[in-house]
Amino acid sequence: MEAQGTFHKYETLWHHLDTALVTPGSYSTSKLRSHLEANKQDLLSPLKYAGRSDVANREVMSGSVQIRGREHQLSEEFKKEVTSLSTLLELNELLTTELLVDAREQQARFVDLDIAQIAVHLFHKERTVGLHCILSLLKERYVAREHSEYVKIFTNELINKGLANNICHLISKYTKELSTKVPETNQHPTVVQNHIKYKNEQRKILTEILFYIYYSTTASTDQLVEVYRILEEATHTMTSKTSFVEPTDHYAFQVSYALMVTLFCMMDVEHPLMDASTGEMVDNPLDSDPHSSLVRTLLPLLSKSEPSDNYYHLGFQRSIHLSLSLFMKARNKEKDIYKRIDTILRQDVLLFLKKVAENPIFRNDDNVHLFLPAMHDLVQAWLQDTLFWENSEDKFFGQMMDLIATLAKDQPVIAIKYWIQQTESAHLPYFIQVSTDRIYTEQLFVPYLHMLTSLTAGDICAYHAYTFLKTSKNRLVNWDNFFHILDQYYADYAENQYHAADQYNFNPQSRHKVMRKEDGQGMQAILQLIQEILKQDERIVAMMCENSTWHPLETLFGLLICPLQSGEGCATALKAQVTLTIASFVQNRDLATKIWAFLESSQVLQTVVDANVPRGQDTGIKYELEEIEAGQEEYPFTIAFCRLINDLCKYAMPSHLGNAHRDSGLLPYLAFIRDSVFRRFDERAYKSRGQQWHVAAEALRLFNTVLTQYQFSSSDFSENPWEIQGRSVRVQKSMGFELLRNFLTGHVILTKLLNILAAGHDFLAEQREEHPFFEEAVLLSLEILNQVMAKEDRFVECSKNLRQGTVNLTPFEKLLRGHTVIIANYINYDFRSGITLFSIKLLHQLSQVQEELVDRLDASPDRLNIIVGYAAKLQTEEVDEVDEEEEVSPNDVVSQDKWKEYQYGKSIRLAIVDMLLDNIDQGRRSKRNIVYFLLGWYDGHDLHNLGILTCLRVILDLLSEPLFSILDPALSERMYKFIYRVCTNAEIGTATLNFLRVRDFFCSQLREMDTELSKENRIFQLNQRGWLLKLIALELHCNPSVTSKRNILSLLLEGDDHSHAWERPRLRLLEYLEAFHYRVEDPPALDRSPFVIKKEQYIIEGRRGHRIFDIHALHSALLREKQKMEAATSYAAKHNLNLGEQLNLALSVCVRYNQFNEEFGSQIFAFQSWKQVVEVALMECYGYFKKQGKEVIMYDLLAIVLEKQNSIDTRIPIATHLADTVLVIIAKLRQQRSRLGAAMELPSAQLQGVLQGILTGISRNGSTPYMRGSLYSSLMNYLSLTSRTAFTSSTEADEMESQQIALEDITFRMLEAGGEKLLKTLSMDASDGADVWKSVALSTLDVLMSYDRNAHWLYYLAQSGHLAHFIADLKTREEDLLDTLKPNPDSLAVMYTYESNLSLLSRIAGDSPGAKLLLENRIIQKLFNSAIVQQRPEDLLTSTEPQWIPAAAERYSQLLHPVLRLIISMVVALPQNEEVASQILEYSADSDLFYSILKDANRITVSSLQSLSLVTSLFYKLAHFESSLSSKASKFRGFMLRLLDKYCQQDKWMAALDIDDASMDVEDDHLTLHRQTAQALVREIIRNIIGYCRIVTVKNMVIFGGSTRGPSLLTLVQVIKVTLDYHLNLLKDLDNLNFKLSHVNDAPEGTLMLTLEDTMEPHQRQHNQLVKLNDNIRDKNSDLEQSFYVLENALWILWKHLDHFLGVRSVDGTSHLDPQFDTELSPSKLDKIKREVLSQLERQSSGRTESPLTLLTNLKPKRKPDFIYFLVGKLRSLLR
Repeated sequence: MEAQGTFHKYETLWHHLDTALVTPGSYSTSKLRSHLEANKQDLLSPLKYAGRSDVANREVMSGSVQIRGREHQLSEEFKKEVTSLSTLLELNELLTTELLVDAREQQARFVDLDIAQIAVHLFHKERTVGLHCILSLLKERYVAREHSEYVKIFTNELINKGLANNICHLISKYTKELSTKVPETNQHPTVVQNHIKYKNEQRKILTEILFYIYYSTTASTDQLVEVYRILEEATHTMTSKTSFVEPTDHYAFQVSYALMVTLFCMMDVEHPLMDASTGEMVDNPLDSDPHSSLVRTLLPLLSKSEPSDNYYHLGFQRSIHLSLSLFMKARNKEKDIYKRIDTILRQDVLLFLKKVAENPIFRNDDNVHLFLPAMHDLVQAWLQDTLFWENSEDKFFGQMMDLIATLAKDQPVIAIKYWIQQTESAHLPYFIQVSTDRIYTEQLFVPYLHMLTSLTAGDICAYHAYTFLKTSKNRLVNWDNFFHILDQYYADYAENQYHAADQYNFNPQSRHKVMRKEDGQGMQAILQLIQEILKQDERIVAMMCENSTWHPLETLFGLLICPLQSGEGCATALKAQVTLTIASFVQNRDLATKIWAFLESSQVLQTVVDANVPRGQDTGIKYELEEIEAGQEEYPFTIAFCRLINDLCKYAMPSHLGNAHRDSGLLPYLAFIRDSVFRRFDERAYKSRGQQWHVAAEALRLFNTVLTQYQFSSSDFSENPWEIQGRSVRVQKSMGFELLRNFLTGHVILTKLLNILAAGHDFLAEQREEHPFFEEAVLLSLEILNQVMAKEDRFVECSKNLRQGTVNLTPFEKLLRGHTVIIANYINYDFRSGITLFSIKLLHQLSQVQEELVDRLDASPDRLNIIVGYAAKLQTEEVDEVDEEEEVSPNDVVSQDKWKEYQYGKSIRLAIVDMLLDNIDQGRRSKRNIVYFLLGWYDGHDLHNLGILTCLRVILDLLSEPLFSILDPALSERMYKFIYRVCTNAEIGTATLNFLRVRDFFCSQLREMDTELSKENRIFQLNQRGWLLKLIALELHCNPSVTSKRNILSLLLEGDDHSHAWERPRLRLLEYLEAFHYRVEDPPALDRSPFVIKKEQYIIEGRRGHRIFDIHALHSALLREKQKMEAATSYAAKHNLNLGEQLNLALSVCVRYNQFNEEFGSQIFAFQSWKQVVEVALMECYGYFKKQGKEVIMYDLLAIVLEKQNSIDTRIPIATHLADTVLVIIAKLRQQRSRLGAAMELPSAQLQGVLQGILTGISRNGSTPYMRGSLYSSLMNYLSLTSRTAFTSSTEADEMESQQIALEDITFRMLEAGGEKLLKTLSMDASDGADVWKSVALSTLDVLMSYDRNAHWLYYLAQSGHLAHFIADLKTREEDLLDTLKPNPDSLAVMYTYESNLSLLSRIAGDSPGAKLLLENRIIQKLFNSAIVQQRPEDLLTSTEPQWIPAAAERYSQLLHPVLRLIISMVVALPQNEEVASQILEYSADSDLFYSILKDANRITVSSLQSLSLVTSLFYKLAHFESSLSSKASKFRGFMLRLLDKYCQQDKWMAALDIDDASMDVEDDHLTLHRQTAQALVREIIRNIIGYCRIVTVKNMVIFGGSTRGPSLLTLVQVIKVTLDYHLNLLKDLDNLNFKLSHVNDAPEGTLMLTLEDTMEPHQRQHNQLVKLNDNIRDKNSDLEQSFYVLENALWILWKHLDHFLGVRSVDGTSHLDPQFDTELSPSKLDKIKREVLSQLERQSSGRTESPLTLLTNLKPKRKPDFIYFLVGKLRSLLR
C-alpha cells in the first residue's frame, strides 16, 4: 500500500488543485498537470475501491496485517469491527482494516465519536473530496485563467473516455442502494444513518458533475435518454404527494431538479455547445439529427400514462415532456405540436416548475445561479412564439407570468433581458408589452404585477420598470392609476371614519365597509411593486415624493388609519403591506424625520391621551394586535410596524417628537414593542410557530438598531428639563438609554432574551428549516448582549450623575453567569455563521470580566466539545455564502443577506484569534485564563499529549499550509502574533516552544515563507514576517539545542535558488531586507475643508499600535457638521460648495492617511524584527555560523544595510533601525578583531565603503539624534576595528603591518575629507540635545581627536566656539550633577555626559597646543571652583538604593576622576609651564578635597584607591615646582609619606579592603579580580610616592627619619622587600610565558582552546593563543619596568638617608641632606637603625633561600647595568 495511505490520494490532489486555482502561475500549473496525469484514472472512475474478497478476509482473520509498511496485530473485537464495517461499506477487508487503523490514530481529534463513526467519516470524506476535485475541474472550464486551457483539454479527455457514463452509472447505483434496505450489520444506528447521509450528499455532487458536463458539452440521444432514466429512478423514490417536500425526500428532490435542469440544457438548441472530442464550439447535434432518434426514443417514455400519486414524479416527467415538445416545435417535427403543448399545460406543468423554482431547497442550492438561467432558457425559447402567447388562455398566461416572476426574483441577470434588447433575447422586451396589453381582466392583474416586481431586480431594472410604468399608455398599468387606486380606496374608506377615537372600533356592528378579496390582493401587489422599486433605486424615492399628484406618504398613512375590513381576513395583511411600503420610503434622514412626524400625527400608535377614549381601551395598532391579530393568530401588521420603526431608527431618532402634546421623545414606541410585543411574544397563540420567532426577531432587531445607534448624551443623565421657546419642557430619556437601563437592571426582557438562547443550538440544528426566524432571534440576542457588554462601563460611569436610587444597576456579567456555558456552546452551531461569531465575541467580553469563567466551562460536561468546537471553527475555512462566480457587494440589495452572512463567516476565525490575543495580552498570572483552557493547557492538563484537537494545533496546521498566508493574510498575521505572545508567556511559553520544536515549526516556516511581498496584501505580509522573525529571534535566544540553532542559521544565511553560478548567493536574511525596503507612498496632506472640525482629536491607536483616524467617529462628526452648514444654506451657496463631495474628500484623505500610517508602521515593525534576528544571531549565535566565510557574511550584510540606510527611498525612522544594525555588525567585527588579532583579515576596499557609508549617514539631512548616535558608535567601533594590532612574528609584521598602515592612512584621509562637516555635526550634537546622545557625540569627538594629526580639528573647535561651550557646560550642569549624588537619583545620564566631556578635554589637553588652548580658557580655575571639587566625599549620605545604582561615593568618584585626569594631562602636556603648576598647587592647597583624599580615613575601596592613585600621580608630577611655587604644597608631603607606610604592608590593607562597593556578585573569580585591581592600584600609588620622594630627596631633603616623628626608614625597607618579591614572581611568570611561546606550535590542539568557541578554525585558534601570550608577555614586561623603577629609587632614597644619618659624606663631597626631622640621633639609636635595616635586608625572605640584598645583587640589569649593584654595595658598606 502507498505510504500516504489509500484514503488520502484525493486529499493530496485537492491540495494541489486548490493551490493552482488560487495562485495561478507556470509553477503551480506544471505541478497541477503532473498530479492530474498521475490521478487521471482515479478521476475517470471515481469512488472505485476494491470490494470484499475471501483472500482479504482470511488475511484479516489471521490477526496480523501489514499496513503502510507496519505490522498490526488485530484483536478479536477489532476483527469483528472490520467484518461489520466491510459489509456496510462494501469495502475490501484489508482496506477496511487500514481505514479503522487511521480512525483509531485520529480518535483523539473527534470528541464523543467511536472508531466506527470516525472510520465512516474518513471513508466518505475522501470520496467527497475526490468528487469535489472533478467538480472543480469542470467549473474551471468556464473561467478564464492561465491554466484553464489545459483544464479544458484534460476534462475533455475525461469526457471522451466515458466520464459522463461513469457518473450516470454511479448515480443510478446510489439511487438503487438508497432505495433498498441497508445490509444487516451490528453497527450502531448512528453509523448507518451517517453512512446513508454521506451517500446522499455524494449522489447530489454526482448530479452536479453531470450538470456541469452537459451544461456546455454535446450529448448523444442515448446519453440524454440515460439521464432521463436516472431522473425517473430518482423521482420514483420520492413519496411527496403535494408540492411540499417531505424531509425524507430532500436529497431525492435535489438530485431530481439537478437532473431536470441537465436535461433542459441537453435539449437546448439555442446555444452552441463544446464538442469534447475536438474542443470546438458547435451547434447542438440533436438539432441536426436527420432521423429524430431523440423524439422516437424519448417520446414513448414520456407518453406512457402510468397512474401515480407521486406529485414530483409526474411533475418532473411533464416538465421534460414540455421541453421535448418545445424541441420538436423548434424543428417542426409534429403537426399537432400545439395540441401536445396544450395538453401538457393543462396538466399544470408551469405551476409545477414555479413550485420547484421557489422551493427553499432549490433557491439555496450552490448552483442556483446556473440552474435558474437554464430553466429560464426554456421559457425564453418558448416566449419567441409571440403569437401563441398573445392568443393563449388567461390561465396559462398568468401561470407563465408567475413562473417568470419566480425565475427572475433576485436575479438581475435574468431581469435585465426583459428591459434591454440583447441578441439572444430580443423578443423578451416585447413580451412585457404583450403582457401589458393583455391586462384587461382581474385574473391577470396580480400575476402581471408580481412579474413586474421580480423584474425590478437590480437598480438598472428598477429604473427601467419605473420609467416604463410612468410612460405606459395602458390606462390600468401606470403609476398614475396605481396611486389613483390607492387614493380612491383612501377616500372611500375615510368617509366612514367617526373621529380619532373610533378609528379602530371594536364594535362588531361597525358600519365599516368590507373589501373584496380581489381588491385586497391587487392593492397588495401594487404596494409590493412600489416596495421593490424603492428598495432597488434611491433616486426613485425622491421622484415619487416630489410628484405633486401622487403624494404617496399622505395616501399611505391615510390608508393605514382607515378602518379596513375584509371578509377574507386580509385587512391586517393589507395594512402590513402599507406599513412596509412606508418603510421603503425611509432612505435618508430627512425622509425619516418626515415619516416620524406623519406617524406621530396619525396616532397609529396612541402616544397622546384622548379624553374621548375610555380608559383602558386599546386603539390603533394595540387594538389590532390584541383583538384582531391575536384572534386570527397571525401578526403581519405588528411585524411590519416593528420593521418600520426599526428602519426609521436607523436614520433618525428625533428627541423633540410630540413636544407639542406630550413629553417629547420616542419612548412610547419602544415601550409598545418592548412591553406589548416582545414581552408577551411567547404567551400568544400562533398558527405557525415560525411566526412567533418572526415577531420576536423583529422586536429584537429594533432593540439592536437602537443600541447600535445610541450615542451617550448628557441629557439622558440629567434630571433638568429643557428650555424651549421660553417654556420648560420635560424631555423623555432616549430609547438607547432606556434599553440599556432595562438590560442592566435585569428587566424581564433580558429574561426573555436569555430564554431564547437557552433553547440551545440542538433545537436550532433540528428545527432550522421550520423556524428560520428562530435563528434570527438567537443571532440578534447575541448581538444585543454584545452591545450591552460593550456599553456597560460608559453607562455606569455616566449614571453617577443621576439621583441616588434612580438607576439600580447590576454588573451585566453577573446577570449572564448562568448562561456562560450556553453561550460558549453556540460555537458548535454550524448553520449560521453570525450566531457563532457573536457567541465568540460575547465570550470574549465575558472572559475579560468573569473571574470564574474557566471554572464554569471546565465544570461543564461539554468542556471538550467547547475546546474542540473552537478548534474546529478555527480549522474550518468559512464556506462563502456567495458562490465564487457570483459577484457580490454590500451595495447589491438582492444579495445583502448573503453579503452580511459572508462577512460573518470571514470574521469567525478572526474573532477567535482576537479573543485569544486579548486574553494572552492581559498578562494575567492566573492559570484559569481562557487561553490556557482553549489551548489545552489548564489546571495541569495537557490535551496535546492526548491528541485532542486544540486551537494551538489548528493554528500551527494552518500556518504550515503554503497558501494560507496568501488566502487569509489578516488572520495569518494575527496567528503569528498570537504564537509569539504565547511563546513569551510566563506560564505556558516554555511548553509552547517545546511543542513548536517538535513540529519543526521554525525551520519549516522559514522554508515556506516567501520573501517577496504582494502589493495588495503588503501590510499584512509585513506584519506576518515581522512576527515570524521575532519568533525566530526568540527561538535562537531560548533554544539550548546547538543543532536547532545551526539549522535556523543555515536557512537564514543560505543563498537563494535564483542566484547565478558566477555570483555570490544572496542570503535569505538579505532577501527579507530587500523585500522590506521600498518607499511607501507619501501621506496626503490633511487639506483644509469647509468643515470646522479638529480632525486630530479623532486620532486613535489602531489595532497594530499605529496612529490612525477613527473613520466611523470622524464620519459621524462630519455628518453633524454638514447638517449644520446645510441649515445655513447661504454658506454653501456663497462658496459654491458641494458639501457631500467635500465630506467624501475629507474622509478619503483620512483613509489614505490611515493607509500610510498602517503600511509605514508595519514596515518599521518588519525592520525592527529583522534587526532583532540579526542582533541575536550575531551576539548570541555567532559561534554556530559556518566556519568558512563568517566575516564575509558580515561584510556583505554591512554593505547592503548601509546602502539601504543611505538610500533616498529610506525614510528616517527605518534608516534609524538600520543604523542600529550597522552598529551591531561593526561591534561584532570589532569583537572578533580583538579576539583574532592580525589573523582576521581586514578587506580594505569593503572597509572604505563601510566608513563612507557611516559618514554619509551621519551627514544625511533629516537624521535624528538617535540615528546619528548609533552611527557615532559605529564610527568608534570602526576606528577600533581598523586600528593597528600586535603581530605574532616578524614575517607576519612585514606582510601585514604595511596593509594596516595603508588602511589607517586611507581612514585618515576620508575623515579629513569630511572633517569640517563631520565635526560640525558632531559638535552640534555634543552641545545640544539629550544627555545620552551628547555623551556619544563627545566620546566620538574624543576618539576622532586622536586622528587630528595637524591640529586642524582642534583649532576648528576653538574658533567655532564649541570648545568654549564644552568648558562652560561643566559649570552649567553642576546642579544636575549634584542631583546625581542624592539618594535614588532619577537619572545618571548627565553624569555620563560629564565624564565624556572631561574625557574629550583630557584628550585635547594631551598635546601642547590643546593644553594651551584650555589654559587660555581658564580650565584649571573652573575645575577647582566647580562644585564637584568643592564637594567633600565624606559628606555624602549613605542610603539604601537599588543594587544596580552605584553607591553615592562611587558616583562621586565617577565625577571626580575625570577632573583629576584632565589636570594631570595638563601637567604632562606642559611639563615646564610654571603657570600651570602654580595654579594647580595654589588651588589644591586651598581645597579640602585633596586633604580628604590623602588622609585616606574612610574605608578602603577600589574607588578610593583610584582617587589616591590619581592624586599621588598629580603631586608626583608637580614635585619639581613644590618648593619654588607654594609653601602650602609641602603640607601634603606628610600625608603622602603616611600612605607609603600604610600600603607597604599588604596583609593589613588587604584585610581592610571593602568589596561591598563592587556592583557584582561576590564569587571567587570576581573577588580575585577585585583584589587584583586593588593590588595594581596600590603598586601605582607606591610608585608615585617613591617617585615623589626621589624628587624631594634630590633636593637634599630628609623625609624619612629614624624616630616616630616621621616615616621610618624601615618603611622604605618594607617597600623594597614587597616590590622585590613581586618583581621576582614576575620574572618567573615571564619565563613560563616565553617557554609557552617557544613551544606553542607543539602544543596539543585541546590545550589551545582556552576560552574560545569550538567553532574557531585551528589556525585561528593557534594565532589567537600566540596573540594572548604576546599580550601577557608585554604586560609582564611593563610591570617589570615599574617594579624595577620602584626598586632603584627606593634603594637610592634609602642609601641617601643612611648616608645622612650615619654621617658619611656623599661621593661628590657635598653637604648632608637638609633635615626635615630630628637628625641629632644618639649613637644607640643610630646603631639600632643600622641593625634593624641590616636585619631586614640580610634576613631571608619568606619562601626565599637568599636575602633581599643578595637577590637584588643578582637581578638582571634593565636600564642601568650597575646602578642597583652599585647601590647594594653602598648599602653594605654603610651597614657594616
